[in-house]
Amino acid sequence: MSDNNQSSKLSQKGQKKPFPKKYLFIIIGFVAVGIVLLIFWYLNFYLKDRELLRQETEALAQMQVETEKATKSQEVYFQAVEKVESGDYASGQVILDTAVASTNDSIEQAWIYIQKASIALNANQFEDAYNFAKEAEELDPSVSSARLLAAAVEAKGNKVEALENYQLSLSRINGDSELDELDREEVRGYIRLLQS
Repeated sequence: MSDNNQSSKLSQKGQKKPFPKKYLFIIIGFVAVGIVLLIFWYLNFYLKDRELLRQETEALAQMQVETEKATKSQEVYFQAVEKVESGDYASGQVILDTAVASTNDSIEQAWIYIQKASIALNANQFEDAYNFAKEAEELDPSVSSARLLAAAVEAKGNKVEALENYQLSLSRINGDSELDELDREEVRGYIRLLQS
């Protein structure tokens, strides 16, 4: 009987026990959760990529529009300058008046008024230069609008107001580039001249 017992124990050792079903369900559960998490991660990554692509596409389209506006603005400015240089100051200003009327964008309008002030200043039309620079300042205060206001009032003989506007212009130069530093130095030069 001991031989039978031993052979039955040996045959039981050689047989594999069936894998418990509860472990199988646990493993299948982990695999399913892993697959769901992988799908979620992929979709999240894919959707973020699509959103970034959409944002980049919109930004590029906006840049193209801005570039086209700037090019058109330069063309209009040069047309106006040509008129003024040929002795027709009024026609040059009318070209820019038309440009102002063609846009509802206050920043673009301010830029056109800066162009109008610059042309007026170069044509020794100091009162016009002051009024156009003031309009630009009201629409979109900038380094350029303050500097043109200063130049116009200085040309009209008001050194105190010119100094205030040059200082305002200087306070608006907030970059650290070499060009910004050159702008600062130029405005400081105007201020030193007025203070002497």
